[in-house]
Parts: sequence; C-alpha cells; structure tokens
Amino acid sequence: MAAEVVHFFKTFIADGAIEQYRLVRLSAGSGTNVVQAGAEDEPIGIAYQDDVALGETVNVRLLNAPGSVKLSAAGAFAIRDRLYPAAAGQVDDTPASAGKSIGIALVAATAANDIVECLLDGVEGSKLDGLLHAEIANSAALTNDGTETVLAGKTIRGADLQIGDILRVKAVVVATATNAADTLDVTVRLGGTDIVATGAVDPANDDVFQVESDIVIRAVGAGGAVQGYGKSAAGAGGTATFRARNLTNTAINLAGDVELDVTGDWSVANAGNSCRLEGFTVEHLRQ
Repeated sequence: MAAEVVHFFKTFIADGAIEQYRLVRLSAGSGTNVVQAGAEDEPIGIAYQDDVALGETVNVRLLNAPGSVKLSAAGAFAIRDRLYPAAAGQVDDTPASAGKSIGIALVAATAANDIVECLLDGVEGSKLDGLLHAEIANSAALTNDGTETVLAGKTIRGADLQIGDILRVKAVVVATATNAADTLDVTVRLGGTDIVATGAVDPANDDVFQVESDIVIRAVGAGGAVQGYGKSAAGAGGTATFRARNLTNTAINLAGDVELDVTGDWSVANAGNSCRLEGFTVEHLRQ
C-alpha cells in the first residue's frame, strides 16, 4: 500500500552531499532519493538539515506546503523579486531557459550564500503559466541578408506543457528600409514548424508586420501535436488589414526543450533592405 504525507516535511535518502536550505530534486527513477537541484531541474522541496552526506537521511520541506521557506541565494536580489532555481540548489532572480518560478523574495539577498525568506508560489513551487517572455529591446537590424534569420526566440520546456494548454504569441517587425520590389516574410515557428506567417510582402519604408497566434497543445511528449490559429498583417501602421491564419493538427516533438522563434526573411540580400523586431511576447495559458 502506498504511503502518504500529511505534514510539511518528508524524509529522503541523499544521493550526494546536500547543504542546508538548498532545493532538492528526485534522483532518476527514484521516489525515495534526492540530490541538490540544478537550474533546469524540477525541485520538490528544500533540505532543512546541514551537511548531509551521501547515503544519509535528509529532512525535506515540501514545496507544495503553505507558508514561507528559507532558501540559499546564488547572488544579490531585492525584496519582491521573483526567484528561480539556480545551480547547486540555490535561487536567483534570473531564470534559466525553463523560466520556472519558486516564489517571491520576502528578504533581500546582498551576496551569494545569504539565507533568505521566500513566499512559495504553490504546488511544486512552479509558476507554469502566465507571461513567459516579453522582449524589452528592439532586435539587431536584419540588413543585406537574403536568408531566413531568427529575430527573437524563447525556449519552451516541453515537460511543462499539458494537453489543452495554449501558447499565445504576438510579434511586431518594422521594415525600416526597403529596396525596389524586394519582399519580406515574418514567421512564428515552434520546434522548426511554421505556425503563422505574413507571407512574402513588398513593403514600403516603416511598414509594420504583425503576427499573432494561439498554439493549442493537443498531445505532449515525443508524440506531441499542436493546432494553431491566429492572424497576420503587413502594411502601413493603422491601415494594414489582418488576415486569418490556421494551422491544422501538426506533429511536433515536445519531449524536451522546444524553440519558439520569430524570423524575418528578405527575398534578396540588398543593403537597402532592413528590418527589426520591436515586440515579442509569449504567454502560457492553462485552464
């Protein structure tokens, strides 16, 4: 018969040295052994014993428990900063590619190894949905290049996705300079698959290319599948017409990290053609 835990703590076996107030994860293939978590790992709790050695028991404060916890800082951060797993079981205000939040800092850290208080987000300490990414600066200009080029991207952790989730993407690219009848195509691509594109358009200077899409997760893992629907527009700001776009059910391997990119593609390489991405947001929506 399976056991259950009705308190905030559970005892595990250490599969390596573990320091106090460090995030821990389950060892591969085990529900009883733990190691210190890395920046890309899925932590289950925090070690509340000091200097635990290989093979010893360790008392773990589970991340689905209510309240606040003590954690070891990887570097300086401020009160109210959102905290993410870092190397060696510590936390920092800069997310790894997975971008999963543990919680919010109630105490500032002034240096690495400070012990701080953190208010947990909830189950597994993971903020799996909400705003995942917002570009805060224009991209480098794509000039004199006739090959498709990634203007901005976000790594999506496939393990975080569930059937019925939606990835909502919006991007804006401006054609800052144009030459003759050369065309520009702006595309949103997930895992190498085109989701929505403007199509090749002959722009005028300062024309706006905008793409938006809801990407619905229909299957996960190596046999993953998505369906996408959205709209695109290309033309003068305030006058361009949006066109409906649809991607039928399409297989995409979602077992690991998947790149969600916005690309630009000039029809020819010409020094008179230039564009830049000026906006890119990604949301993860869950029922």
